[in-house]
Amino acid sequence: MSKVMISLPDAFLSDVDALAKAERRSRSELVREAIRTYMTTTVIHRTTSDRKAMQQAAKRILSTRLRLPKGETVTSLIRRMREERYGPGWKTS
Repeated sequence: MSKVMISLPDAFLSDVDALAKAERRSRSELVREAIRTYMTTTVIHRTTSDRKAMQQAAKRILSTRLRLPKGETVTSLIRRMREERYGPGWKTS
């Protein structure tokens, strides 16, 4: 197992040591669990946030599709808007 050196304020380290002693665990065990919990919580939060963002994007896409005139696609709408903006024969790239 690798060893890592970190810096902690003295008062914080005293709190960590007191908690480790109260739980009859080593300082290393306590720090490992704290990091593991942090990483798990962060990943879950990030995954939940990403999922919510994707759901909102999907709702916006569906909403846009529902507002398109019958027979028009998003692609045809974009082409028409570009032709209006840049004129016929516009080029991409």
